[in-house]
Amino acid sequence: MSAFKNDGTIPYGSMTLTIGSSAGGSGGVVYIADNVSISRTSKTIERTNELDEPSGQVSYKGFTTGSATLQLATTSTVPPQQGYEFTKTFDAVNGSEVWFVDTIETPFQKDGETKVNITFRKKYN
Repeated sequence: MSAFKNDGTIPYGSMTLTIGSSAGGSGGVVYIADNVSISRTSKTIERTNELDEPSGQVSYKGFTTGSATLQLATTSTVPPQQGYEFTKTFDAVNGSEVWFVDTIETPFQKDGETKVNITFRKKYN
């Protein structure tokens, strides 16, 4: 249900991801994604002097990864496969990016709906 009032354009809710076997996920399956998390990491090279005290460092961007829990619309909805892709804008700074599915987990709960946990990685080339 959509909010009948949003006092201050507060962002809320999750998103959909269209994941498919072709580049960018075109023609794929639309999943409602819960618990989406993006990790934009960095790496650092540290330099120390002869006493092992800090004397300098260099930091640079690392690989960008993410995770999500996908709802399966029906019992016939097929989970995505490793290597399947999607295009998504998660923030305005980085804009539209292409991602690929890295790992897939399908936990089953006695008293819960079946969902699929995925991790994904940004495609650089």
